[in-house]
Amino acid sequence: MIQNMIWLLGAVWTALLLGLLLPLQKERLSKWVLTSSGAYLLAIAVLELFPLVYSGITDHDALHKLGLWVLAGYMLQLLLELFSGGVEHGHRHIGSLQPKRIPWVLLIALFLHAFLEGLPVGAMGEDPSARKLTLAIAFHSFPITLVLFSMLRSLDLSTSFSSIVILLFGCMPVSGILLADQMAFLQSAERELTALALGVFLHVSTTIIFESAKGHSFNLAKFISILLAFALAFLAHELI
Repeated sequence: MIQNMIWLLGAVWTALLLGLLLPLQKERLSKWVLTSSGAYLLAIAVLELFPLVYSGITDHDALHKLGLWVLAGYMLQLLLELFSGGVEHGHRHIGSLQPKRIPWVLLIALFLHAFLEGLPVGAMGEDPSARKLTLAIAFHSFPITLVLFSMLRSLDLSTSFSSIVILLFGCMPVSGILLADQMAFLQSAERELTALALGVFLHVSTTIIFESAKGHSFNLAKFISILLAFALAFLAHELI
């Protein structure tokens, strides 16, 4: 579990460091990493989360209930994006935000998104699937951090404040892991929490992939990045 938390914190802190050291290159970097992370999330959802949620379930009503949890995750993410502005999938619209004003609502929604992603990891305990899910979350957190840091700086908020926000953001999935690890009722709801995360992943991943192409035209670089992300997710599924 500690290793999972290190992966999550490391991804965010590395992205923050790159944002500080390479301010001109971070947007181009975040674009390609974002597309790859979306494809990786989708692959993990199909290869890992779907089997985890539905394996061993034969009762028809139970299957329907789990499906409702998946749909709930999808709709929950849709609701959160009304407040976060879609930072989770690379949007950084700041037109409605005022310079030098802290976007509290956006940050709370984004922090809640990150916190919820950590809950199934904590509920899984030492199961190998927890590490695979952690890597997917860490991969996704990297470009989000770059986008969020860039957005905060565009609002003329100080570098020190923006960095503190990023550090707190990195702690959100870790907080979800710790809470689920300590709460027996959350551990007993591991399958439902995983289904909820599956719904979130399906929404975020498909949105990232489809919105990354301008005019929905074919882009060879994007196609290759998606294939590489799929291959990486398959290797993680087989080897970890």
